[in-house]
Amino acid sequence: ELGLVDGIGDLHTVLRDRFGEEVKVRMIEASRSWIRRRIGSQPLFSPSEVLAEDLANGVMSTLEARAVWARYGF
Repeated sequence: ELGLVDGIGDLHTVLRDRFGEEVKVRMIEASRSWIRRRIGSQPLFSPSEVLAEDLANGVMSTLEARAVWARYGF
């Protein structure tokens, strides 16, 4: 009545209704860290490997933050 909702449905159903049966939906996944890409989908079991990954992620985050702040002269 107020125009807030056109209908109720899930993503695939609504897209199929609007654009036809041949519509393809590409799902976007979260990016994986460099270490995860190198070792594949195998889980990390060793605490030292987990710590190494955390350290690497922390270093990369710090470097990225410094690069951003360096753009502004800080």
